[in-house]
Amino acid sequence: MIKVKNERIKCLFCGKDIQRTSNNQKYCLKCSFIKAKESRNLFYKRKANLKDKFVICVICGKKFEVKNKNIKYCSKKCLDFYYKNYRKKYRKHFAKTKKGRLYLRSKNNERRAMKKNILELFTHEEWLQKLEKTRGFCLKCGKKVGIMKLSLDHIYPISEANKDYLKTGIKRKYFIKDVQPLCLRCNIVKRNKIEEKKEVS
Repeated sequence: MIKVKNERIKCLFCGKDIQRTSNNQKYCLKCSFIKAKESRNLFYKRKANLKDKFVICVICGKKFEVKNKNIKYCSKKCLDFYYKNYRKKYRKHFAKTKKGRLYLRSKNNERRAMKKNILELFTHEEWLQKLEKTRGFCLKCGKKVGIMKLSLDHIYPISEANKDYLKTGIKRKYFIKDVQPLCLRCNIVKRNKIEEKKEVS
């Protein structure tokens, strides 16, 4: 253990006579806070000067000026493009891992169990006719994605119907009017929300 020299010193900033509390002490308590604030401001000024430079966008290759050298994308569009591709790659990678396979299997099992607690009273032909009426347009966002890319969405969510079944013991009946064709993105975003039914024009 290092012993502190028991002596009085002068503060180098204000010249006040003080009792030494550590061997490396140069300032009194009040002046040490002032000096710390000054050094901190100087550090951030130097850092700001170093950050001013041009960077090339990773996605589009455009050269742009930045204040933070960690920024790699020139616009929100490029950033969204990066995250969209990153998520796709991550999902593919995650699905191949042991943890991912177990997770997807458990989710599929949950979905199958919930579908047992409802009654779908419409035929495959009726569903195909409804798809053809859409001409490949999503009923929610209005984008043309093609008939093959439209997915079946239950207007009253299956998860809510499953909860009702567990409470009452009565299975909910789904007719062709109770389902709608949506693009995969809209179907995922909707999740278990109960929204107004949109008719096929």
